[in-house]
Amino acid sequence: MGGSVHYLDYMAGKAIKIGEFPIPIAPGLTANLGLFLEFSLSGSISLGFSVVSVTGFEIIQGKPRFFQNAVINKSANISAHATAGVKGQVMLRILGLAVADVNVRVGVDLKGSLTTRSNPPPNFCVNVGGHVYLGLTALESGLVGSLLKTKISVDIWNSNNSPFKKSWHWEDYKLVAGCSAK
Repeated sequence: MGGSVHYLDYMAGKAIKIGEFPIPIAPGLTANLGLFLEFSLSGSISLGFSVVSVTGFEIIQGKPRFFQNAVINKSANISAHATAGVKGQVMLRILGLAVADVNVRVGVDLKGSLTTRSNPPPNFCVNVGGHVYLGLTALESGLVGSLLKTKISVDIWNSNNSPFKKSWHWEDYKLVAGCSAK
């Protein structure tokens, strides 16, 4: 028997416009340079339990005996994820209408979690890590992207290949190379 409870809340894709600077190219045609602060937050709390029970009757050396054994496992996990960065945008406008865009994003992606267990070792684990991300997108907004219903996206640095990344794992207040929990 077992079960779990899970809660998740997040604030994704929030952006604050710092400024926009139009550069005239031709009459009615501009390239607007925009700068934005972007951030997102998410987190979760989960509680889990399981019960394994064995009940029976046995005869040992001629003596009957009733037995019952139950093992209860409980766990709790709290995790958080945050990103913060800057987006630079070039938006091509014809007569004020947004036609197509190219964007560059750079920022920091951070994650952390705390897990407790009723069946140690370890009693608890803490994970903390982060990396710098860099990406390019095109046709994210504007008329061309809407008409084609497409967006071009390239991750230059992500959690797998960022040259600026680090992670740590602690078990019962000790920094260790990796998780030993089963």
